[in-house]
Amino acid sequence: MKCFNHVDREAVATCQSCGKGLCRECASKYRPCLCVMSMTPKQ
Repeated sequence: MKCFNHVDREAVATCQSCGKGLCRECASKYRPCLCVMSMTPKQ
């Protein structure tokens, strides 16, 4: 699986909310492990 944000990188984790693949850089941005889309408030 590839990172949702960086298609040239292998995923090392998945978003705990939506299941998208995340590379090491993206996986370390938020705790718990979430993608940017899942962190964005829904209106």
